[in-house]
Amino acid sequence: MILHRTTRNQRAFHGINLLIAVCAWQCCCALVLAQEQEQEQEPPRAKAMAPPDQAIVGAKLGGSFFVPKPLKEYYDRLVSKVRSLEME
Repeated sequence: MILHRTTRNQRAFHGINLLIAVCAWQCCCALVLAQEQEQEQEPPRAKAMAPPDQAIVGAKLGGSFFVPKPLKEYYDRLVSKVRSLEME
């Protein structure tokens, strides 16, 4: 029967390998936690795209509100008239 004896250098080499593996594991865990924190800080955002003949008048987390473009343009003209009258 042959017994395997480890030398002091071999034991040190195994210890260094273990240390490197533990450091790599800690780095991976830190990166995952940092990514999760970044994702938690940003609120969910949705970008709406209106149909060709519609204009977006508002948006909430649940969806966006659309109206026909001519109606939105008419509304914008009325608002600008009211603002100009208020300034006089």
